[in-house]
Parts: sequence; structure tokens; C-alpha cells
Amino acid sequence: MKRFYPTIMPAVLAALVGCSTCEEVPGYLGCMDPPGDNVLRVAWPGDPAGLDPTRYTEDIAWRAARMLFEGLLTLTPEGRLSPGVADVWMANEEATRYEFHLRPDARWSDGVPVTAGDFVFAWRRVLDPAVGAESAGNLHHLLGARAITAGEADLASLGVTAQGDHILVVELESPDPSFAFRVTLPAFYPVPRHVVEHDYESWPGGSAPVGNGPFVLEVWRPRDRLIVRKSESYWNREAIQLAGAIFYPITDANAVMNFYRSGELDWARQGTVPPDRAKQLLAEESAELRVSSMHAVYYLECNTQRPPTDDPRVRRALELTVPRAEIAQLIFGSGQRPSRHLVNTEMTDWMPPEILPGDLQEARRLLAEAGYPGGEGMDEIEYIYSQSELHASVAEYLQGVWARELGIEVRLTVLEFQAQLARARQGDFHLSRSGWLADLPDPYDYLKIFQTGNENNDTGWSDARFDELIRQSRSETDPAQRYRMLSEAERILLDNVVIVPILHNAGVQLVRPYVSGIRPSAGDIVDWTDVRIDPEWRP
Repeated sequence: MKRFYPTIMPAVLAALVGCSTCEEVPGYLGCMDPPGDNVLRVAWPGDPAGLDPTRYTEDIAWRAARMLFEGLLTLTPEGRLSPGVADVWMANEEATRYEFHLRPDARWSDGVPVTAGDFVFAWRRVLDPAVGAESAGNLHHLLGARAITAGEADLASLGVTAQGDHILVVELESPDPSFAFRVTLPAFYPVPRHVVEHDYESWPGGSAPVGNGPFVLEVWRPRDRLIVRKSESYWNREAIQLAGAIFYPITDANAVMNFYRSGELDWARQGTVPPDRAKQLLAEESAELRVSSMHAVYYLECNTQRPPTDDPRVRRALELTVPRAEIAQLIFGSGQRPSRHLVNTEMTDWMPPEILPGDLQEARRLLAEAGYPGGEGMDEIEYIYSQSELHASVAEYLQGVWARELGIEVRLTVLEFQAQLARARQGDFHLSRSGWLADLPDPYDYLKIFQTGNENNDTGWSDARFDELIRQSRSETDPAQRYRMLSEAERILLDNVVIVPILHNAGVQLVRPYVSGIRPSAGDIVDWTDVRIDPEWRP
């Protein structure tokens, strides 16, 4: 899923400033009064794109989905499978047919039972071209899914059937031993058929969605706050200890730290902690700073259809000149690793492809060969990015490097995150700041987004061999051979300089000592049954 970060909103400032009267505690970051109402106060980097759990691919929408809804199975923060709506599941020997048995006590927040038919309805709807869900590609493993999204088959032809209310049978287009992990993704969540069928394309609109997760929505005021409270109909409600949570869309680095220090926040989630402050706290070994590895990459997308970035020599010149180590250390500085690869090179058993060598002299030679010696004759190129102090620092740093070393003039355009997304989708850019948090710890989940026609591929690039390798990898049951296919696919992507990888990210968060249960997670997963606030905590 893509990551986009907007800026702090005035309404949030008005809501938070001046609310605290507690005194700072030596040895800690400011005030340390646990909230007396058992409601967790959280900074997160922007508003979700929407509250329909099945439609979106960006990370903030997924965070909201995992609070308000639940799928057949769930992932623990460590990446292990755990029961969700289904308490029993099984697959045939070929891993082409899966069967899920739903727990009879699963309920929607309006008290209506969750049924296998809700899943059938939801998955068909995700694939329906009339709905246009950007997450439809996640379901292309299902038998008949591709023909449906292409408008070549009826929704009823999808290989998913309900055997009564509590058994869901799933047929796949090819073997997939990892499919049980895939159903943990929000694209596979159910939606309440008895509600959505009356508002099929635009549900939930401006109203609070009927969900089946551990929390229900109380308030969502975009650019201000999102408030949830504990669901009384959730099957595992006794394990949920929080009364609720308030999420503030804040990415202004200084504001986050000010609110945290003044006691207005209990948790500053990934994407909100200022890098310079994180570096300082890391050096001080602050107990409130949490740093963990992430299945996430920070990169630039190249528009391969718009001059001059349609020329791979220009793209390679830009790529070879990026000072990755300096960006990772000087701008980020909290455990991020510089890399020219898309896929996390530390993934277990993964063999990353070799990347074409080169240096600054090679970059200058390629630029001259493309007809732009020293940048002469090249119109300025446009680099778009979403509002964030961090993204601005990277963009300005690269702007200076490319002007100094290559003579290339770069125009920086900062946009609100939805506006940047729209511009990228339209191909209205040369370079676009992007990032990807892999759905699962699998190279496929990095590489799939650059397939021809994938809704997240804004580069305009298409390669038949790359597409075929990705397709073959989905049905390859030999893990070693599958990884060889995916490594070759990444080599093709990088050789064509479709993207400019910069670094592999780290999860940086601030968590109060009176909050427990927020564990390191490379996949940005929270187990809400673990999260506690200790109202009696004292330093």
C-alpha cells in the first residue's frame, strides 16, 4: 500500500493547544498523566482516504479498517496467522481450494450476524468495474477475478461460494500456499450486505460504517479527528481493554513533539515523529522511542512516457547521482538503510539481483549521450511530493545535487496528498515521491505494483517479460524457484530505472510508558487486544 502524508490542520491545533496543565517529569518527554477516561490519544499522519475497508490501498485507510472491521484471519504484529471471523480453515493439497468456517458469534455493530454471504458479496463488489476499487488487484488470485475486473465475466462467476451462513469456499486461479495470509488484507474484509446493497457504489458515504471489528466509529471530522469507541457486539470484546481512541491527523514535526510533551498525546505513530528529534532520542536511548524494521521502501517514481524522463539514460543519470547514505543519515537518521533495491534485501532467503554499476562520471556520460551535456538543452523537470517536512527536505536536497552535479534544473511542487495521488495517476509529473509498505513479507508484494495495468503503477512502464515472471511466481510452489523468478523481475525493473529507490524505512514511534501492548511490527500491525492504559502509572 502506498504511503501519503498530509500536513497538520488548523482544527487540530485548536483542539489540542492549551489543553494540558500537568507538569513535566524529569527523565521523560514532558507530562506523564495517564488519561483518566481510558481513551488512547494518537497522532497519525493524515486522514484515511475513506472508511470502506475494501476499496483503498494506502496505509492510513488500512489502519482505520483494522480497527473498524475484521477479516477471516488476522496477523499478529510478528506476522503470524491468528483466527478472525473464521476460527477454522483448511486447504487442499494443491493449495487451489480453501475452506473457512466462520464463528457463529461474529456480529456486525448493529447486531446482525456476519455470514459467508457477506464475504461473497464484498469480494464481488471489490472486483466490480462499476465500483472501481483501487484494491481490486489484491483479489486477482481468485478464480475468475481478472475476467470480472476486465468486464468480460459476470460477478457470479467468481470462484467464491457460501455453503450456508458459516462456510466459505474459495477457489484460486493457480496454487497459492500463502493465500491464508492474503485474506488478512483489508481488501478481503467483509462488508454488511444488508446495508451496502442499498448504497452499493458510494457506501458508507458520509455516515459511520456498520463494521465488525473491535471498535465502532463515533466521529470522523476530516482534517480534525477520528474517534472510535469499543464495540459491544465484537465477538472478542472482553479482550479489548480500551474504552476508545482519538486519532489526530498531524504531520507537522514540531507540532507533534509539542503536543506529546504537553501531555496531549499518548502515542505518536509512524510518520509523525520528526527525524532530527528521533535521532537525538535514539542517541539518548529514550525508553519512549520505538524503532523497528519495516517492510517499507522510500523511492521516486519516474514518468517513463514524458520527456525527458522517457529516456532511460536520463533516468539512470538521475538514479546514479542520488546520495542515499547522506539522505538516510542526515535527513532520516533513525535506522533507515540506504538502498538501490526495491525489495528489502534483508528478507529471509531472498537473493537480491545485481544492479548495473555506475558513478557520477557514468551519470554525466549518459546524460550527454541522451543529448543533454551538462544539462544543456533540457527543460526543467517537475518533482511532485506530498506535504511533509521530511519529504520537502529530501526533495530540496536532491534538487541541489542534480543542479550541481548534472546541471539539471528541477521544479519542486508540493501538494496535499490526495492531490499528489491524482496528479500521479494522471501522469502529470516527471518524478513523484512515493513509498510502499508491503502487504506481506514477500518480494511479490513489492513487485506486483509495477505490473501492466496495476492501479498503483503510475510510471507508464510496461514490460511483457516482467509481467510474465510475476504471473508465473504466483503459481510456483518451489520457494527457491519462485524467488529466482521474482529476483529476475526486480532486475528488469531496476535495469529500466522505472523507479529510483532511496532507502528502506524504519518504524519510528513515541509511546508513553503507561501504554502497553504496542509491539514492534514490520507490517505496521497492532493487536488491539493487547493495548492497555495503566491509569495508576507513576514515574
